[in-house]
Amino acid sequence: MARQRMQFSFDFDASIDEVFGFLTDHPRLAEIWGGAFERIVDAPGDDPNGLGAVRRIRNSGLTLEETVTAFEKPTRMEYRITKGSPLKNHHGVMLFSATAPDRTHLDYTIEFEPKIPLTGGLLKWRLEGELAAGLDKLARRYAGREA
Repeated sequence: MARQRMQFSFDFDASIDEVFGFLTDHPRLAEIWGGAFERIVDAPGDDPNGLGAVRRIRNSGLTLEETVTAFEKPTRMEYRITKGSPLKNHHGVMLFSATAPDRTHLDYTIEFEPKIPLTGGLLKWRLEGELAAGLDKLARRYAGREA
């Protein structure tokens, strides 16, 4: 099956710690993407959203779980879907960089394969739209300092 790839590049008018903190705080993600996000397994250590954390996402009639596979505060988070979903071999990577004291750049890449043949393009189109809209909402919130 054809592997799909999505890439997002966003700039935020907020510090790297703020942006990283928001986008890696699993329960807060519903604020920009809707649905329900809950952390169901805390990561060991200081940050419950870190390496090994598991979040459950309920959105659009689907329930899936994602597990954090890399966590380097405040520059990198990676995760994989580990349960549920019409996707397989899913891998998400968020890379954060400070471009000024109160400005952050995000490079976000997601790769996956569809479980059902010939649905990859449609799934990619839908996910791209939802994810881009949520990141744009967050960027506008920070620009207006509402985050």
